[in-house]
Amino acid sequence: MPGGDLVKVLGTRFGVRQNKTQTDVFVRSGKVLFSPGEQPRGVELTARQKASYNREKTHFLVDKDATLNELAWQSGGLEFEHTPMQEVISDLEQHFHAKITLKNTSMRACLHTAPLTSQSLEKVLESLALTYQFRVSNPAPDQYVLSGGICQ
Repeated sequence: MPGGDLVKVLGTRFGVRQNKTQTDVFVRSGKVLFSPGEQPRGVELTARQKASYNREKTHFLVDKDATLNELAWQSGGLEFEHTPMQEVISDLEQHFHAKITLKNTSMRACLHTAPLTSQSLEKVLESLALTYQFRVSNPAPDQYVLSGGICQ
């Protein structure tokens, strides 16, 4: 790997994304030892943890409660497990390159669970609308507004 980064598999399911300046490691299950080449010590990551190392800034960051959708690029879809609606919306926006506005702020903390899906954004929003009684509008291309909603 560029920069002498070491990623050691310790019996796990994980993903690595790398470009010229950054390496990201996300662990779905098990353990991974991630040692950026420029760092004297690495970090042992376990399930749902993510570490990022930026070589330009020599900055190492560990997220101990990363979203399952860090691996959406690898699995081909999104999944949610007791995920706050605010995070669901954020993951949908990133994955589909769209802007989604959640009008009812009391819905932000509402927990959502959905198995791995590779459906279109429109189908995912339709499912959310049925589950939480949202009204979905599409005022412009790649822009969606979720109004109303009841947390169940």
